[in-house]
Amino acid sequence: MTIAEFSITPIGEGVSVGEYVARAVDIVDRSGLPYRLNPMGTVIEGSFDQVLALITRCHKAVMKDCQRASTIIKIDDRKGVTRRLDKKVAAVERRLGRIGGPVDEEQDPLRTELVLSSRMLVAQVQLDAVGVLRRNEVLFRPQASGRIRSAAHQSGCGKAPSASAVPRPA
Repeated sequence: MTIAEFSITPIGEGVSVGEYVARAVDIVDRSGLPYRLNPMGTVIEGSFDQVLALITRCHKAVMKDCQRASTIIKIDDRKGVTRRLDKKVAAVERRLGRIGGPVDEEQDPLRTELVLSSRMLVAQVQLDAVGVLRRNEVLFRPQASGRIRSAAHQSGCGKAPSASAVPRPA
């Protein structure tokens, strides 16, 4: 399967080219190929011929209303592998020890369930932590050096702050 990142820039059409970008992204969206839009271009996945044909259609659509366009294409072609848009990102996230990234449910339904369960657990822990902070009204104050330190840290690293250490809102 081939993935390709491309960007098309109309030359001489002014600073804002959003109209041209939207035209090309609409063509990509209607193609049915998987894609990811990013601030610097669009990444698409398909067979080599599908990818090149789609980029060609986008380039020609931009050229309808301008005299010159620059198209940059970066291609990564690998035999026997699919869903690379998702898998490449997920592989890096796994190496970083992060939970996340899309999972191939057809290949490993147990892993899918574990990932979804762990995401829910992380979300619950985050919500609980926010609730504890709000209940204890831990406030943060800037130090003279400009760094921000918690009231708990100012009153003795880990000890609960005394009532005088944490100002209460009026």
